[in-house]
This record gives sequence, structure tokens and C-alpha cells, in this order.
Amino acid sequence: MAIAPHDPDHLGPLEIARESFWAIALAVIVGFAFFLVLGAFSLGEVVPAAIVIGVLCALWIAHGLHERRVGGSTQSSALRKIRERRGF
Repeated sequence: MAIAPHDPDHLGPLEIARESFWAIALAVIVGFAFFLVLGAFSLGEVVPAAIVIGVLCALWIAHGLHERRVGGSTQSSALRKIRERRGF
């Protein structure tokens, strides 16, 4: 079954790349926090990386707030259709 190009639930290459970036950004933030808590390095040893991670964290939070205010992505509309079909 082919997906029509005007289908709002279809994620194009640009949307996939954008969502992949945010998923990878979250993985980097969580990985940095994990190794920091584990004691693999001291915050004083990695100040430049901590600044970059802090900026990335702020961007990720801003992205999440923007997505929430806009009403979600096309994926959430697909999930909504599935939930409505199941009766939730």
C-alpha cells in the first residue's frame, strides 16, 4: 500500500531527520548525566562539554515545549487515530 504524498501521517525525510536529531540529543544528554553521576569524570574536567550539554538540554526542553504548544507532531495524530479506533 503506497502512502499518498499529501497524507498528514506520512513522515518525510526531513521530519525523520529532525526527530532523529532530537532523539540522539536526548541520548547524549542522558549519557552525559549517567557518566557524571557514575563518577567517570568530574564536572571541572569537562567544562566545555558540560556547557555544550547544557545548551543542548535547553534546546531540547524548548523543543518539547514548542511541540506541546503547537499540538504535537504528525505521529501523535496517528496515535490518536489508533486510540480512537480501540475506544480509548
